[in-house]
Amino acid sequence: MLPERNSPALRQVPIVARGALAAVAALCLASASVALLPSKASAAGAPAAPANRAAKGAAPNSRIRASAEPSAAARPSLKAAPAVFTIDASAAAGSTGGNEPSIAINPANPDQIVITRFNQQFWSVGNADLLYSTDGGRTWTEEHSIPAPPGLLTGNAPADQTVDYGRDGTLYGTFLLCPNNCAQQQAVSGSTSDPGNPASWSWNGNPAQLTSGTRNGADQPWLLVNRDPADATKDKVYVSYEDLAVPEARVAVSDAVNPLNFTVDNSSGAVVTNTATSGGIRLATDPRNGTVYSIRQTGAGGGDPQNITYQLNRSTDGGTTWTTASPWPRPTPTRAERTSSAVSTH
Repeated sequence: MLPERNSPALRQVPIVARGALAAVAALCLASASVALLPSKASAAGAPAAPANRAAKGAAPNSRIRASAEPSAAARPSLKAAPAVFTIDASAAAGSTGGNEPSIAINPANPDQIVITRFNQQFWSVGNADLLYSTDGGRTWTEEHSIPAPPGLLTGNAPADQTVDYGRDGTLYGTFLLCPNNCAQQQAVSGSTSDPGNPASWSWNGNPAQLTSGTRNGADQPWLLVNRDPADATKDKVYVSYEDLAVPEARVAVSDAVNPLNFTVDNSSGAVVTNTATSGGIRLATDPRNGTVYSIRQTGAGGGDPQNITYQLNRSTDGGTTWTTASPWPRPTPTRAERTSSAVSTH
């Protein structure tokens, strides 16, 4: 317990030592908040008294610093942090690599991780692949487990692809189709409860429902799962994509059901027509209330370089409407922040 502000013990400690005491106290408090093992007490039921480390010729404040430091018996024990490691998932799985990767971690079982990427393993020659880990990313296997959606011309597909898990452990994926030498570009989405099992994947209908509907200029589909804004117990699946034929950014929405059924598809605004600078449309979710944000690029078009404006939109009703996100109000500074600011400006 720290001494009161006006106690004699604190008045006798020089300013430099007070800083040391404050640092030690803060460190002890921070350590205690993450300590997983109880501190050990002496046989008498109280922590051992700290040793006096004052030495002949030591600085005047060394005795104070030593007495403020907790003993080894009273010091909280910290568990070692989990090992941090770097794994080349493609190499570990004996895969050919790829680009524009997407990664998803199963919230129901964080040891399960899926990576997809654009690696030109097309449905025209068999199942598309994914990289799969069941031990938290330590080992990986390449699973040719994504079957072609039925009844569709796939062409050089899947091209762009992204995946995300729902809270119940279902994996959802969206894939770009490129039939007729990419004269058409469409998005299709499916789901699976077992990423390594081709029979587990499901598509909506035969021919499979196109996430992009009748549009043929889709590009860069991007999938995220978020809670339903009207029902916190349910999820919704959002797929954003560019329709370069207009051009505009769109977001299609399905309830998190099996199979997916996209009943909402609305525009969140215009996008850049120059494919050299178009960055697609990306989503972010707020799981607390179901709000979804989309960010996209707009510009005047033409040659390079060109000025780009980033547009942020928000939907609070499951993608039915999109509005310009209002600036977040700046939170009122705390007393400590105001004090810190005042000190730093003097």
